[in-house]
Amino acid sequence: MASPDLAAGDGSYDFHLRSLSAASRDSAAASDPASDPNLLQSVRRVCEMCRTAKEAKDEMVARAFPVMGKLFQRCAAAPTQAVASTGVLLLTILQFFLDFGEAVLHDADGSLKTFFRSCLSREFADPIVAERTVEFLVTNKTKILSSFPNLIPQFYPLLLKLIASNGERLENKFSEVLPLMMSAGSFLPLFLSLMDLPMLVVALEKVERSSGTLIGSSIATIQKSAAPEMLLALMDEAYTGSAVEEPSGNSGSDDSGPLDLTDPMFLDLLKDENDGIAAKHWISPTISSTLQAAFNSPQSDRLKQSLEMAPRFLTLYFATALRDVNDSLLCALIPVVMSRYAAMFPDKVFSFKTELALHLCWAIGEHGAGGVGHKDVARELFENLELLLYENLATSRLGLSQEPGSDSMGASSRKSSQARLLCFVVTAIAKLATCHSELLPRARVSLGRSFPNLRQEGLATGL
Repeated sequence: MASPDLAAGDGSYDFHLRSLSAASRDSAAASDPASDPNLLQSVRRVCEMCRTAKEAKDEMVARAFPVMGKLFQRCAAAPTQAVASTGVLLLTILQFFLDFGEAVLHDADGSLKTFFRSCLSREFADPIVAERTVEFLVTNKTKILSSFPNLIPQFYPLLLKLIASNGERLENKFSEVLPLMMSAGSFLPLFLSLMDLPMLVVALEKVERSSGTLIGSSIATIQKSAAPEMLLALMDEAYTGSAVEEPSGNSGSDDSGPLDLTDPMFLDLLKDENDGIAAKHWISPTISSTLQAAFNSPQSDRLKQSLEMAPRFLTLYFATALRDVNDSLLCALIPVVMSRYAAMFPDKVFSFKTELALHLCWAIGEHGAGGVGHKDVARELFENLELLLYENLATSRLGLSQEPGSDSMGASSRKSSQARLLCFVVTAIAKLATCHSELLPRARVSLGRSFPNLRQEGLATGL
């Protein structure tokens, strides 16, 4: 029985439901089901009428659900050659599932994943689909976080491709989605992916130059022909220890050349789902040559925008982490951060790794490892400070700066950095022992061994 308060005609529930039912069965439209512009309007009207109905609402929802489900599956399975975009239509049906799924005991998890894998993977670069997707996630973030907490962390790489392709115009809305990407399994790889956002733009633009527009075919489809060969090569590398050979005919030095789809780093950059931290970050010759070519040529607007957005996203990432993430994950993040900085800024040019160590030592001493009530933590940190102190004392006595042929300016910089580190470590040990008196005997030994070296460097007068 149709809703009694709806008149027959264009605005009636029955009219639109019959239109949707016919479209879900029409084999002639199977190759391009979203090509009918009236479909989207009918889905919206059915959703609106179910939402505002005062009588027979449950019956209306129950009648609409199987029709919506069939139409969703038909659109999601549309061939990649389909001309019309299915993204907005599928998002509208998904909204219906989320709004009324509880009434018919429908779990929308499978439908949401189907949308990401079958539609968004092909249409992430479409500006309309991208904007509606972000708006959908923002509108439903409370329900998604409570009912499907692993959805966005699982597909965060695909969402990063979305923002990389569409740039700053979606930044504000995307920033509302970014905290939802964090989970125990995505927290660490998400940091690396945010750091690599400009590199992702470079990879996407290289795909465009090699294979045409990003809209309408997924990266996985573009990679399909190279995937079996790459899988066999990786298996051979894993079981025999032999390195994966560089593809012949393309060294990657020419950014305008064809995309090397077998490069593990490109495969990791262009993935759609989170599968952990890539083991080969920053060691790919193809990536190095591609980046060099990208930065030696005029930068695209998308690349410029990604270079602006990445620091802002990282700021939001760390602010969210400090507020919501547990201490064990924060501790696990520190070596990941230091490892990436060491890879990005080698010691021979920069000393960011040393600077980070200085700040960590300062924080430990300044805050007393959490105060007098955290004796176990203080003892563990004290032991690490001792180890750091003795390791640096040993290397400072080796006279590494006097190696023949070494760069005098670089040696002087390393010597200065090491001296500053020793000073910070000694200060942190002294402050930690002041807060935790049980550490005083060990602190006296440590300080006694370190003062001769600090005097030699002219740094002991201030201690």
